Order: sequence, then C-alpha cells, then structure tokens
Amino acid sequence: MRSARIACATLIVLAIGANAQATLRTVTVDETTLRFKPDTLVIHVGDIVQWVNPAGNVMGHTSTSGTGSADPNTGKHWDLGPFGPGTSVQHRFTGPGTYPYYCIPHELSGMKGKIVVLNAVDATGTGAKAALVALLLLVGGYAIWKRRSVPATSRS
Repeated sequence: MRSARIACATLIVLAIGANAQATLRTVTVDETTLRFKPDTLVIHVGDIVQWVNPAGNVMGHTSTSGTGSADPNTGKHWDLGPFGPGTSVQHRFTGPGTYPYYCIPHELSGMKGKIVVLNAVDATGTGAKAALVALLLLVGGYAIWKRRSVPATSRS
C-alpha cells in the first residue's frame, strides 16, 4: 500500500511539473489596421509564439526582431517570413527580456509589436508547496500549511 501511495505522489509531482512545459501563444495579423493582435504579448521562457496570417488576408507579412529597419540589431533574434495568407510562422523564446518586432513591408504603417518574456516559475512557488504537501499526505505523513496574511496599510 505504501508503494502505491509513493507512486501516486510521484505522478502528482510530475503532473504539477508538467505545467512548466512550453505554451503556444498566437499573434494574429490584422490587415484592416495593419497591426499585430495583440501588439504586446507576455509569455514565459520556453514558450512558442505563432504569428498567423489568416486565409482571408491578401498580403504577405514578416515578424522580424528589432525596433525597425534603422535598428542595428534587426533580425538578431528572429527573422520570419514573408508568410502569406493562410500560413503561420513560429519562434521559441529561450531567454527573458523585452523583444520588440515589426513587419518589414509595413514598418512605415506602424505594424509593430512587443514580446515580454518572463522567467519560468521557480520551484519554490505555490505549486511546488502543494506538490510537497500532496506527497507527504499520500505517504502517510501529515502537513500543516500556515497562510500568513499581511494587513493592508492605508496610504495618505
């Protein structure tokens, strides 16, 4: 019985850890306004962004890192496209930071965006604590989880 509990606890820990896998996030090309939607996207390290040019569009677009053609680092992180109507391109973000990008043919129309990449959630967060509590309970231990509350302060 104890080994079944340990096996079950291990599966719970693995399932919670699986939440840290890459997420696919989508940015859509809006040709009516020549904009990326959303124009700012917040993701985590390891996530993949997919830029989609819907089938109803008529123009090709790019997703090129940098603030514009005058930026000496244009294309340093990625340079995708052109991708035509009904197609998409993807890029995995491996480091934290703020990454501006633009569409080369529509730069002067203001077709720009920004990807904000945050570090992955560390192993000391609430999910890790919940996994540890589950492990203790399933192997026959016990846990007391204290939640600290901090009183709100008024500002004058």
